[in-house]
Amino acid sequence: MSAPLQVVLVDAHTEFVRALRVVTFSPTFTRALHGAIREQAASSWPGRDAHDAARRDQYWHYATSGDLLKRAVAHKVGGA
Repeated sequence: MSAPLQVVLVDAHTEFVRALRVVTFSPTFTRALHGAIREQAASSWPGRDAHDAARRDQYWHYATSGDLLKRAVAHKVGGA
């Protein structure tokens, strides 16, 4: 089963919708995504302060998207 994702591109200055697209993920990526969502849903919310601290820590350790990609459990290349 492939999960659909609707992407909406909105101009931040005018708030006009500039593009709409529906993309689908491969069954393998869909399973990984659903597993990650279930794992997050099963965990407790740490609260705003802890969440913000964790986010800052991530930016500190993984400054670029390439740094994060190295740690990805799954990834999808557009158009492939």
